[in-house]
Amino acid sequence: MEVVIVLLVMLLGVSHAPVSSVLLVPECLSQGNTGVSCSSEVGDSLQYNWTLNGNTLTDAQLLSGNKDTNNITLKQGVSGLLVCSVNNKVNSISTELNISTCEFINCTLSNGTNISQWVFSATNTLCIDPTTTPTTTTVGVETHCDGRQDGAQCYGALGGTLVIRLMDNALEKFRYRWIKNKTDVIFVWQNNNIEHNELKDRSFFTASNGTFRINNLIRTDDGEYTLNINNPDGQVVEERTLQLLIQATNTLCIDPTTTSTTTTVGHSLLVCGLEAVVVLFLLAGICIYFTWKKKKYEKAETSTEQRTMDHPENSFAMIEM
Repeated sequence: MEVVIVLLVMLLGVSHAPVSSVLLVPECLSQGNTGVSCSSEVGDSLQYNWTLNGNTLTDAQLLSGNKDTNNITLKQGVSGLLVCSVNNKVNSISTELNISTCEFINCTLSNGTNISQWVFSATNTLCIDPTTTPTTTTVGVETHCDGRQDGAQCYGALGGTLVIRLMDNALEKFRYRWIKNKTDVIFVWQNNNIEHNELKDRSFFTASNGTFRINNLIRTDDGEYTLNINNPDGQVVEERTLQLLIQATNTLCIDPTTTSTTTTVGHSLLVCGLEAVVVLFLLAGICIYFTWKKKKYEKAETSTEQRTMDHPENSFAMIEM
């Protein structure tokens, strides 16, 4: 399509180059504000327009910049579906991004690395130790998984949210294809732009840290996912797979080498307690049964001896000759 536009521009003698490959890049700034830049690799005399959740940005939402500039700063606590439209006399292109609020984190990983900075609360995975197995941690019904490890296993709560770290970032000029069960193309990113997103109604992708967020998880999200990474020449430079398992919230599994959530621990203790009670009842029943049998046998023997003593004529003796 872009080639056709360029040809039309050349034939008509229009001096402006068309808008191409619009990219939105967000970052958390100090005090929890959010900076967002909107840019196009190609295009002359560009004009910008911003909307948030379908409405034009207001001064109450903006800390700096305005709806007509390519760089804006949103005030702390502002979030939602942000859309940047770039246009000139030739064409217009829009791109969107779900912006979450920023939070301040301060943690230390097992290797001694201290992390202290503002991050996006919805996609933060910085405090997940990369040496921890498995690659999934759970907070409520929101699950975080590091999919940068080949063969990773990710767990999601049915109806919950899963945040997968697919790559360090997607700002390089590579092509990323995320495929389910080797046939269904779920997500494609190329030239700093989303070319295809099968889950666009309940997901969003953050290019700056390579995270893919899926909301309202359903059973059919289960499966094996493969990430193909192609260089600008189209050659596959890397391929990674991960297994995604969707489970009911109250039975969400975490690898036994990690610490379980309070709900999981409580549920396990309850099951173990009930099993112990059943075993004790069975043992008590067995003991009572054998005690009763023993007493019955002893009673029978006593009765037999008593009859022998009462009627000696009915007894006999063996005499050795």
